[in-house]
Formats: sequence, structure tokens, C-alpha cells
Amino acid sequence: MEDIVKIVVLGDTQVGKTSFITRFVHGSAGGVTGNGKPTRSSQYDPDVVVKEVEIEEGKVVKAYIHDSPRRDSAFSSHSMAPNFYRNVDAVILVYSVDDQNSLEALQDCWVTEFATYSDVSDTNWIIVGNKNDLRLEIDQTTLKELSSRLKGSVSIFASAKTGKNVQEVFHIAVKKAHDTRKKKEGTINLKEKNSQTARQSGGCKC
Repeated sequence: MEDIVKIVVLGDTQVGKTSFITRFVHGSAGGVTGNGKPTRSSQYDPDVVVKEVEIEEGKVVKAYIHDSPRRDSAFSSHSMAPNFYRNVDAVILVYSVDDQNSLEALQDCWVTEFATYSDVSDTNWIIVGNKNDLRLEIDQTTLKELSSRLKGSVSIFASAKTGKNVQEVFHIAVKKAHDTRKKKEGTINLKEKNSQTARQSGGCKC
């Protein structure tokens, strides 16, 4: 059976999310045409790209990577939102290292919206400071608070422009997503096996 995971990339429009994804998928931060970077059918329709990632020798996982639409109250009430946040295996939160507001938006807006539709504690979080080729202008305390809120999260600086740590970010996300999904599937299979055993034995004989 093919191993697949769902990754969503969240963050404000100016932080370079799409360039970050494009750098990972195509090896450059932009300029992709033809069958490269997908096009949204509307402002509420997030981009989705698919890439196979080798998480360890001989083990390839197909990652469905969803780029979030622009932050808009209309999107939250749109039918697209519940589907977008459903069954997410890992979230990559992106802010710009030269924009404190983009970091605050992750906690105040994006994580809060995610929590409306899914369990924050039931997914993997990677916090990415993009544009690391620029001067650091954020408050480290805000970053620590966000990391503390998202238990087990990984925080890393990267640059879509130079490619620094882009591959590493997605490898971490896909590996964590795959491991979590397999753990959940194992728990479900165990429950089904126990239930089947109970039925075969005639259930409780108290």
C-alpha cells in the first residue's frame, strides 16, 4: 500500500510560503511554468502539489503539500476551510524573520483557526523563519511562546531564496507525519483485532 501524508503550509501572504514550496518541489524559488507551480481556481482554493520524499533508505512517502489561501474571514466561513484542515498529518508554519507581525499572526490567527477545525495536539508542527538571508527583526520571546504552545514542535530558520534548510524542513515534516500516521493506523488495527477477538470468543462471559 502506498504511504501518503497531508502537509499544510500556513502563514501570511508576504512571508514567502509559495516560494518556499516551489523551492522544495522544483529546486528554485520561482519562475516555474507549464506543469510546474499549480494555479488556484479561486482565492479560497489552496494550491496542492505532490512530491515523493525518501525519508530513509528505500522508504519513499508521497507528500500532498497544501499551500494556504490568503488570510480572510470569508475563507473561515467558506466550505473549503473544514476540508483544508481535516486529516492533516503535519503543519509548517511560516513567518518572515524581518516581520514581527507575521510571527504574531501565526499564534493569533493561523494556529487559532486550525484549532477551530482540528486538534492542535494531534498533529506535528514545524515553525519556519523564512527569508533567513535578511536581518533578524523578530522578538525571540514570541517565538519561544509559540513553540511552548505547540508541544513537540520544531523551530528552524530557512531561506527560499538561497535554499538554506528548505529540504530539511520538508524532510522533518514528512518523516514526522509518516511516523504519526503509522502509529495511528497501528492503534486502529489493534482495536479492530481486539474487537474481532471478543466477537469470536462470544464477548464477555461475566
